[in-house]
Amino acid sequence: MPTTSSAPLAVLVIGLVVATVVDLRTRRIPNVLTGAMAATGLTLAAFGFSRVSVGAALLGSVIGLVLMLPGHV
Repeated sequence: MPTTSSAPLAVLVIGLVVATVVDLRTRRIPNVLTGAMAATGLTLAAFGFSRVSVGAALLGSVIGLVLMLPGHV
């Protein structure tokens, strides 16, 4: 079983590999996958599996949305 410091890293690596494979095959990353990764990150923060607080995780999500949304629109 992974330790508390390696669990978020393992989840991130798995998500990035899946996103990379999907992107290479379809030339797009589905919003479902992006949302699932964000929800997983928030869940890991909420249950204390990472060093990031829930507030910091939410702030990071908002900042990422603000920075990436203009390019999507």
